[in-house]
Amino acid sequence: MMAIRSILVLLALFAALTGTALAQEPEMVTKTFELTINGTAPEGEIFVASVQYQLLDTVAENLLLCGGDADVECTGSGTVYRQSVEVPEGVTAIITVQRGNESDVDPNTVDIFAEGRETLTKDTTNRVSYTYPGVDDDQQEMPLEVPATGAGGAAAAGGVLYLYAGFAALCLLAAAGRSVLLRR
Repeated sequence: MMAIRSILVLLALFAALTGTALAQEPEMVTKTFELTINGTAPEGEIFVASVQYQLLDTVAENLLLCGGDADVECTGSGTVYRQSVEVPEGVTAIITVQRGNESDVDPNTVDIFAEGRETLTKDTTNRVSYTYPGVDDDQQEMPLEVPATGAGGAAAAGGVLYLYAGFAALCLLAAAGRSVLLRR
């Protein structure tokens, strides 16, 4: 009888410890984007960084770096724009940085100029730059810097379409907000 009671106590203790471990929140890491815009940005430009990863469902974090409803317009001239997001440690994410203009409502006009895939195991910063024509007589696009912990690669087509839709929605919201302001 004592042996059964000891086994039940051990099983209850194991279940309690396992349940506590499962209920804990995952460790989080910070993903930061730094965008440098060179040259003069046209009016209405919008830059968005996106982090898309899979947990139980697909999660997409869209960070408005400048333009649209952001507190800061995209001015260029070497200005650096920063945004950060916290994501669960260990997820593999599709990372993109996109450019568009709020006057373009067609999602096919979105320019994904930096993309990659990385496993987020620690706080990381991706630095990208966008150069408008006329600075070096040519538009120069720099690839996304993937830290040593990540593996480079192109985003899956389904993820890109999902990101196009998110960017198009941001453009439409920016245009709607501008029309409301013009009516007042």
